[in-house]
Amino acid sequence: MKNHVQLYLTVKEPFKNIDPNNHEKIPIEFQYYIDEHNINEITDKPCLVEETNEGESLKSLTWSKTEGLKLYIADNQFEDGKFKSSLCWSLLNTPK
Repeated sequence: MKNHVQLYLTVKEPFKNIDPNNHEKIPIEFQYYIDEHNINEITDKPCLVEETNEGESLKSLTWSKTEGLKLYIADNQFEDGKFKSSLCWSLLNTPK
């Protein structure tokens, strides 16, 4: 029995420079492209990226030029360095 499934993506830790002396705000965000016209910003609030109807299997996620998780750089005017972030994928398997 395949229940209704929802797949969410959330930013757990924002993209940042790991140098403790660099407090510069970095103009970078995560975006999830459903297709080239449907783009969701990924924030600290859960963002639905895929959903099934009851009886359907969850399809594999693909990455291409127009689909999938992307790192959007608004302005490349920031210092070089080492950066990190953390994302959380959540799968809810519930009756609809």
